[in-house]
Parts: sequence; C-alpha cells; structure tokens
Amino acid sequence: MSRWVDDFNNSTYSQNWLNLQEILKDDNLIDPENDLAVQELARLRKLCAYLSELKSSIDPELFPLSPMNMLAQHTGNTINEINSFQANKNHGHLQNAGNHLEQVLLLLGQCMPQAGGGSRAAEKSAKTMLVHMELTRQKSTQTLDTLKTESAELAESITGTERTVEALNQKLEQLDSVAQGQLAEFTTQFKNEEFQRKSEFDKETEDLETRSSELMNQLKTDVKDTLNKISDDTDEEFKRLGIKSGKVIEVLAKFQDDAGKVYDVTINTLHGGAYSSYANDERKTANLLRMLASFLMLAGVAVLIIPEAALLMSEALYVFDWKKMVGRVPLSLVVFVPAFYFARESGKHRTNEVANRRRQHILTTLDPYIELMDKEKGQELKVHVGQAVFSEAVTDDGSASDTGNLIAQLTNLTKQLKP
Repeated sequence: MSRWVDDFNNSTYSQNWLNLQEILKDDNLIDPENDLAVQELARLRKLCAYLSELKSSIDPELFPLSPMNMLAQHTGNTINEINSFQANKNHGHLQNAGNHLEQVLLLLGQCMPQAGGGSRAAEKSAKTMLVHMELTRQKSTQTLDTLKTESAELAESITGTERTVEALNQKLEQLDSVAQGQLAEFTTQFKNEEFQRKSEFDKETEDLETRSSELMNQLKTDVKDTLNKISDDTDEEFKRLGIKSGKVIEVLAKFQDDAGKVYDVTINTLHGGAYSSYANDERKTANLLRMLASFLMLAGVAVLIIPEAALLMSEALYVFDWKKMVGRVPLSLVVFVPAFYFARESGKHRTNEVANRRRQHILTTLDPYIELMDKEKGQELKVHVGQAVFSEAVTDDGSASDTGNLIAQLTNLTKQLKP
C-alpha cells in the first residue's frame, strides 16, 4: 500500500468516523417519548450512511490532506454532542451534532463530486423510523394490557364496594330502630330525673336561705361587738401614744439643742482647719522666698568679695583697685534687686501666715469662751467676731501690745460690748 493510503486510513478523521458509526448503531439512543429527538437521530443516521458511502468512494491517493484536520475536528465534536445527549436527553445536542456533520458534508463536497449514497441513507433513515414505530407499538401494547388489568381490578373493587354499602345500609336500619327505642326510654327517664332534681333543688334553696339569714344576723352581732372593742382599744392606744410622743418630742428637742452646739463647734473647727491650711501654704511660700533671697544676697556679696579674696590668697603683692571694685558693683546690684524683691514678698506671706493663725485661734476658742457668757451677749460676740474675722480688708497696725494674747483680746472685745 502507498503512503497516501496509510495516512488516510490512520488519520484521526478515519478513527473518529469508525467510532461515530459504532455509537449511532446503538438503538438505546432512541427515546420514544421525545419525537424531536427521534427525528434528529433519524437524520443523523441518514447523514452518516450517506457520508459513509461517500467516504468509501474516496481514492486516498487523490484526496488532499489539507482538510483532514477540519474533518477530524467536526467528527470529534459530533461524538461529543451525542454523548451529551445520552447524559441529559436534550435533543439540542443532536441538532448540534447534525450541524457538525453538515460541515463534514460540505468539506467532502468541496474535495470530490457528491454522487451516490442516496439509497443507503434512505435505508438507514427508514430503519430508524421503523425502530421508533416498533418501540412505540410495544409501549402502547403494554399500556393497553395495563389498562385492561386495572379495569378488571376496578370492576371487582366496585362490586365489593356495592356489597359493603348494602351491608352498611342493613346495619344502619337496625341501628336506627335500636336508637329510636333507646331515645324513647331516655326521654322518659330524663323527665322523671328532672322532676326529682327540681324538687331537691327547691328544698336545698329554702334551707340555704334560712341558713343565710341566721348567718347574717350572727355576723352583724359579731361585727358590732368587734367594732366596739376596736374603738375602746384604739382610744387607749392613742392615749399611750400621746404620752410617748410627748416624751419623744422632749428628747428630740434636747437632741436638737445638742446638735446645734455640735454643729457650731464643727463649723468653727472646719473653718479653723481651713485657715490652718492657708497659714501652712503661706509659711511654705515665705520660707521658699526667704531662701531664694538669702541665696541671691550671698551671690551678690560673692561678686564683690571673691575676686579680692582670690588676690589676697595669691602670692603676688595685693594692691586694692577701687576702679575694679566699682565696676563689679552693677553686677552685684543685678543680683541684689531680685533678692530684695523676694525678701519683701516673703515678708508679705509671713504677715498673711500670722493673720491666718490668728483667725484659726479665734475660731477654735470662741465656742468655749461663749459658753461662759450670757446667750444674747454670746450671739452679739459671734456677730462681731464674724465681721472681724471674715472682713475682706484685714489690717495690722501693730498698735496693740498684747497681739499674741488671745484671751486678752476677747476680754477687751467683751468690755466694749457692755452698756
């Protein structure tokens, strides 16, 4: 055999065509319930038979090799579409397979004359339709047999049902006669029982009315006695409560006086503690400013003295130069000015500390001192002391020789208040 024949027979197109023929021979592809799929499958078989006759008439040595790849591709796509139809039974895949076979037909028609093959293609199409008709006939025969069997069974069931209905009618007639007799008997018994229950109910009602009247009378008597007893007990309890309330009011009045005294002492003590805190802050500030002033004064003196002391301690002959001394005076004044300012501010804070200490002593010793005086004069003394202590303008002229003597100051203030 020549190489052209070998290449044609061993090509992918030839192998795919053999596989396609084997797949289309399978009668399981036919779905009797899907007419469109049957028509598409019949046309596919017809195309395949026609193309097979056309392929068998090809002379491999005269057939060009250039369209072989396209033929192999379309036959492969046809096989894939038929496999997809087998998977989901969608006749659209058979339509796509027919389109691919049409492309194979066009390619072969371009390469060689399209003659012959019609009878075999028609035979394949007819065979497909015969198979479809046979399957349809078998399915119809099976359906008819099934309907006959079910009809016979249904007839037997209807006959049995009619017999059952007739038996039920007989039983219903028997039950109706029995029910009529029982209903008459029940009506008679019900009337007798109703008359008896009505008599018993009337008797029970009369007894209950009699007992209710007796209980109401007894209840009224008991309630009246209870109310009288409660009234007497309430009067006695009010008397006892009145006595106890008077005693409680006396004790509360005493507690009120004691609480007022304690409150005054507490308020004065709190104010005294506040002034003590203010005095402590002023003392800290005064001490800090005094230390700064002292340091600056020492620094100013050091500016004047240290250079001269250094000359005295040197081995050279000491000669006092008043010009250098005068030249260092401005430097010393630069240090002395803030020193004097800090010293003055320290004195102000020290004065504020003394004033706050004085207010603290007055507030903490005022209450014991007032307890020894008359009540009205004690209140007047509190007013004057409050005006003196809480006045915004606090001056200290230093004229009193006994400033530190708190008792003497309070004594003088009391003498001034006497008429």
